Amino acid sequence: MINRFYLTILFILPGEITYGQSPKIGDKLPYFTLDRVINSKQNIIKAEDLRGKIAIIEFWGTWCAPCIPAMTHLDVLQKHFSNDLVVIAVSDDSKERLQKFLTKNPISIPLA
Repeated sequence: MINRFYLTILFILPGEITYGQSPKIGDKLPYFTLDRVINSKQNIIKAEDLRGKIAIIEFWGTWCAPCIPAMTHLDVLQKHFSNDLVVIAVSDDSKERLQKFLTKNPISIPLA
C-alpha cells in the first residue's frame, strides 16, 4: 500500500515541477488578451501589442501592502523608459476597486 502511494507521487511530481517553470530571457511571450484595461488609451491589450518592447507584467492586488509602493516604482520606470518599456499591472480586483485605487494612488500605468 505504501509503495503504491510513493509510485503515485513519483509519477505526479515531475509534471507539477515542469508546469510552473519560470520564463527565461528571450522566451517568446504566449498569446494573451487583456480585455478589462483601465488607465490606458487602449481598452484591450494583446500580446502582439508588446512586440519589440520590454514588457513588465506585474501581478498584484489592491489588498497587497507591498504591491502599492511597487506600483509607484513601476510607474517611474514606465515614464523614464517610455520608448522601450511597457508596464501592465494585472489584478483580479473589480474595475470599481481599481478605480478607487487610482484615486488614492495616481499612477499612469495600465491596470487590467
